[in-house]
Amino acid sequence: MTPVRSIPIRDYERFAAETDRCPRRLLGPIYYLALGLAGEAGEVANEVKKVARDHFGVVTPACRALILYELGDVLWYLARLADYLDSSLEEVAALNVEKLTRRYHCEEKTQATTVPAGFRRPEEPPGN
Repeated sequence: MTPVRSIPIRDYERFAAETDRCPRRLLGPIYYLALGLAGEAGEVANEVKKVARDHFGVVTPACRALILYELGDVLWYLARLADYLDSSLEEVAALNVEKLTRRYHCEEKTQATTVPAGFRRPEEPPGN
């Protein structure tokens, strides 16, 4: 397998912004980005379905590559949607750590998360 270089997430977010060709004139960026994210997540699910159907649940190197390829598209839409909401993947991750820590009553094993001044955490929906 060819080694893949890693990229700092903020560099990726800048790259995603530079490659954004979202048609702003349509429904609006939030709809376009959210629907794109859902579509790409469906493509990930489709590749996983093929693992079950064609490879009896064994993730071959080729299957892994296809899933990772599609996950990259999910990441792109996620980065653009976070940016549209004046956020970042780092903030999304920090908020998710907080939510999951509360949900599963985990001991705090990660750095304390900081929230930008003026940011209001949404109330967590019931059952989450």
